[in-house]
Amino acid sequence: MSKRQTNEWVENLDGSRLNALESAELDELLNSPVQQTVGKTVRSLPPESVSLQWRSALNEKLRGLQPVGEKASILIIGFRALAGVGLASLVCLALYSKFAPPSAPRKANSQNVASALIAEHRDSVASSEIAGPGIVDGESESKNTADGSDSTSADLETL
Repeated sequence: MSKRQTNEWVENLDGSRLNALESAELDELLNSPVQQTVGKTVRSLPPESVSLQWRSALNEKLRGLQPVGEKASILIIGFRALAGVGLASLVCLALYSKFAPPSAPRKANSQNVASALIAEHRDSVASSEIAGPGIVDGESESKNTADGSDSTSADLETL
């Protein structure tokens, strides 16, 4: 059996059951003198556990390589979610613009606008006259005691 045929045969192994011919070929390959030499060499090695320092260094290297893939996948997931939300928003906007009842534009009567502006000005002048100089409009409405709490005389009597 040539080396090329052997490599093709080994590449085709996928863990499924072997027929008798394939099993015989595999036994022949494993019992070859080269494989016997490799087996003796491996058995002659002293039993050695992997040092924790080496495993730690390997884990650090693997962690250094891993985040690149994770960052890319997180970005892809994020962009897909953003695209989904954007598409859903566009669909909602399109459906709303198609099925929303048309609103009639309100025409502003110039007399109503003018009278509303005059009324607002009068209210503003009246509130600034009531509040007096140096007091903001909202300040005159709150009744704060000297200690800063909002309490009335009725609240103080119940104490």
